[in-house]
Amino acid sequence: MKVGGIDALCPASNCDFNREAPPTGGVDAQTLIGALSVMASGTNLPTSDAIISVGGSKCTATGTSTQLSCTLTIPVPAGEHDVQVITANGIVPSTAATKVTVDLTVSAVAVNGAATKLNPAGLVSIGITGTGFDQTNLANNKVTLEDGTTCRVYYVDSTNLYCTFDDKLTDGSISP
Repeated sequence: MKVGGIDALCPASNCDFNREAPPTGGVDAQTLIGALSVMASGTNLPTSDAIISVGGSKCTATGTSTQLSCTLTIPVPAGEHDVQVITANGIVPSTAATKVTVDLTVSAVAVNGAATKLNPAGLVSIGITGTGFDQTNLANNKVTLEDGTTCRVYYVDSTNLYCTFDDKLTDGSISP
């Protein structure tokens, strides 16, 4: 017997298994309210032991078989995301036509904590204030100047991102 293309080893050549019917129903609408409140609507949704996941942020779902909701502990990063309802048996099917969208906003940029002029000697740190930064996966946050110079992100929280340019930079300025 093979499972997923891999030979299965069964004790005494006896491989018993049960085939379960696929789940009926699922998620047909999803909503993100603000940065932390999430809702999934549908039919035959799990009423216990369910987690809602959006863009890497997760929370324990509560609700009814037609509507689940919860409050995320980490804001959802910028981008388009599906709201996934997860149980011990896997991800609940979704037919939701639209994804939830979170915008990236930048309200301020500070170079070395103050000015907006870059140091051509390198090792320049900048702080960016805004929302939509990915706190669960630092590598998903990218800061690049127009000339292609990248800034190494070393810290992110819900409203701040800090990075360092390791290379020497040409004289110029940055702004939000």
